[in-house]
Amino acid sequence: MCSSDLIPTAVAVSIGNAAKKGILIKGGDVFDKITTVDEIVFDKTGTLTTGRFKIEKIKYTNDEELTSSLLFQLEQYSSHPISKSILNHLQKTKNHFIPTPFKEINEVKGKGIFAIDKEGNEYYLGSGKYAPVDVDLQAQVYLFKNKELLASIELIDEIRPEAKEVIQWLKNQKIKTTLLSGDTEIRCKSIAMALEIDEYYFHQLPVDKASYIETSSKKNIVAMIGDGINDAAALSLANLSIAIGDGSAIAISSGEVILVSKNPLAGIKKLSELSHVTNKIIRQNLFWAFIYNIIAIPIAGMGYLHPMIASLSMGFSDVIVIGNSLRIKNK
Repeated sequence: MCSSDLIPTAVAVSIGNAAKKGILIKGGDVFDKITTVDEIVFDKTGTLTTGRFKIEKIKYTNDEELTSSLLFQLEQYSSHPISKSILNHLQKTKNHFIPTPFKEINEVKGKGIFAIDKEGNEYYLGSGKYAPVDVDLQAQVYLFKNKELLASIELIDEIRPEAKEVIQWLKNQKIKTTLLSGDTEIRCKSIAMALEIDEYYFHQLPVDKASYIETSSKKNIVAMIGDGINDAAALSLANLSIAIGDGSAIAISSGEVILVSKNPLAGIKKLSELSHVTNKIIRQNLFWAFIYNIIAIPIAGMGYLHPMIASLSMGFSDVIVIGNSLRIKNK
């Protein structure tokens, strides 16, 4: 048996076992990569947190009905989890939505939504960092019309229940943890402190996330975990890319690993443990093949071993390798 036949057997069983645990793997080299990672970079919204936001407060500075109508209309052009949560909240109110005739609406990933109505009025909906005038940055979302603040929205995003345990496990493995988020400094600091994450960076645009991964990859083996369109570029640059299964299609397509279980972050620990078992089985299979090749084949070549027995020995070695690989199913 050639050694190239031994590795796919174990890897194929491991990929199947991982799928049962809610871990979808696109390539067998993932098992090697995960065991060498020394830094894991996390997105925040939808990754460390559930992505299901609760509206804590909407502060209107103008006509509430008209402003909520603008919010409802503009938020429909965004795929961000925050937008979905705001839309759900607004739909539960009894406000009557008054349509505004827009002639142009554009979403700029990581910044917000920019729009112009038919009368030439300009609107901005998004992070306070990119607002047309300075704001206090206490809220996550701001709505402006011609540089006049119409509303600010404060939200609460729940941390995933398994996040604390996973981060602690990574720290015990001496793996650096980093948070990259487009959210505010206050919110990012709060999450980082609650989970005891080593480093955190806030107000990160997609290009900023990609730049961090590119720089960090020069000195560390970096895994990136994300779920949104804003994470796609960073995922593609990481040594190992991991996507949350309920995230955006582009993030999922960029991921080498997709976590689809109810508590997806727990899949990081499971994948690491399975990878160590898989690599151990591969080494055992290679050892058996090595013993067979240096003992049985030379003896058969010298005529001391009947061809039928040599053939049976090769078949027996196949059985041992397959049986050994199947032990992964129980891990």
